[in-house]
Amino acid sequence: MINKALLEILKGRVSWKEIEGEEKLNVIKKLHQKGIFDLRGGVLEVSEALNVSESTIYRYLSKI
Repeated sequence: MINKALLEILKGRVSWKEIEGEEKLNVIKKLHQKGIFDLRGGVLEVSEALNVSESTIYRYLSKI
């Protein structure tokens, strides 16, 4: 479910590094709206899929 949501939201981009500033926040917002972070281990799975730390994901979530 998480991988499917990421593929849909990232729209074919290969990595998190390809996304610029505000667009990164929008990706996290969309994942949040889909309830991905409500799932057990959601933050961990997203952080691993994007190759970033969990604290990076939490930092973006705090901006929402």
